[in-house]
Amino acid sequence: MQIVNPKEGMLVIQSAAGLIANRPHKDGGKLYQAFLTSIDVANIIRTAKYLTGRIDVAPPEGMPEANPAIFPDVEFIGKNKLLIRRKWAEITRDWKKRPKRKKKKKK
Repeated sequence: MQIVNPKEGMLVIQSAAGLIANRPHKDGGKLYQAFLTSIDVANIIRTAKYLTGRIDVAPPEGMPEANPAIFPDVEFIGKNKLLIRRKWAEITRDWKKRPKRKKKKKK
């Protein structure tokens, strides 16, 4: 089996992380976010066979580069949340209607 990226590009999304407002240790939270997005953590993520979302870290061995990488337009997403949700519901609707697999009984 071979992983193939679409010629149009591959969507690259990093997992979300946030800071709590009015937190007692504001600098600690900022340092933690900087750590999460650091090249050191990206290399750990790469070792676990995941794409990192960083353009300066190679993909895991055997996985093609996300080239071209498509990064979400946050402004577009913010302005079009309803459209995006409707499209997602349209795409996944048929999938949800499919019969569920029967669970195998444990012996």
